[in-house]
Amino acid sequence: MKVLLSWLQEFAPVNGAPEEIGNQLSDLGLAVEAMTSIGGGLDGVVVARVLDLRPHPDADRIQLVDVDAGDGEALQICCGAFNMSVGDLVPLATLGMTMPNGMEIARRKMRGEWSNGMLCAAEEIGLGDDSEGIMLLDGATAEHPPTPGTPLVEALALVPDVLYDLEVNPNRPDAWPHAGTFNNNMLSMTAGYTGLSKVFTPEIAQTFFEQGERYRRRLEANLSRLGLPVQVTGMGSMMALHFGSEKPRAPYSHPPGVSELYELLHLKMMAKSQFYARRGMINISLPVTDGMFDQFEASLVSTIEECANAILETVSL
Repeated sequence: MKVLLSWLQEFAPVNGAPEEIGNQLSDLGLAVEAMTSIGGGLDGVVVARVLDLRPHPDADRIQLVDVDAGDGEALQICCGAFNMSVGDLVPLATLGMTMPNGMEIARRKMRGEWSNGMLCAAEEIGLGDDSEGIMLLDGATAEHPPTPGTPLVEALALVPDVLYDLEVNPNRPDAWPHAGTFNNNMLSMTAGYTGLSKVFTPEIAQTFFEQGERYRRRLEANLSRLGLPVQVTGMGSMMALHFGSEKPRAPYSHPPGVSELYELLHLKMMAKSQFYARRGMINISLPVTDGMFDQFEASLVSTIEECANAILETVSL
């Protein structure tokens, strides 16, 4: 799936270096297989008009092309493509510039003839996959063709952008977009990126983890005072209650009858205006404060104490 960075930025404040954004997208489960810069690195590429074409005197696979680069004078270019005609508008990489692939354009002799620049194929300037011939601009520009010497980015109204090629696996149908639309899948992806980069930063994540660890140890200590076969397991912001004296082997490996205990705790906690999951999980979210957890913990400890007989009848010490 191909996604433009500018497209993402229309729907979320996605900022930062393109490489960093690519890493964030991969962290969200949409691996970036390729990243292509578009419309950048073209300073020095101008529109030129073909004035004359003639064979190279000492090379069959090269022709000499005279172009007007904006000053009205004929500028000779040695070119290995033969798809041009007199009058065509073509992109010319001028002397001294560096191409997107890192190649520097300099005045060179080719089999005894000077070449004063380079006529460009679409692939060479990142505007397509065609590398067989020179890019012809007559049909690619606006209604009124640009004059020779016009910067190519201006002639084609190019805005620098980045194209990400994302891997979407079969187990991620939520990330399959409809062509030409920006549906909820992309909104979810950019919202996720914004959350990871602007809200849930590494510093916040570490603080959040430590907060959850502190809450879990506190809850474990308070429940141990009841003398009941209740254990608290987990890590960071995620924890769970287990009934029994043996160390649990898996999150949901419960003795017979424990599901009814969880259901009982769930209903009693709801009556106290506190939510406790039916499967025994306790997840702490970012907005939770110490005061909020104090209330939850007091309600849970008192509820378990109220259910002491039911717990002892279900599991043994």
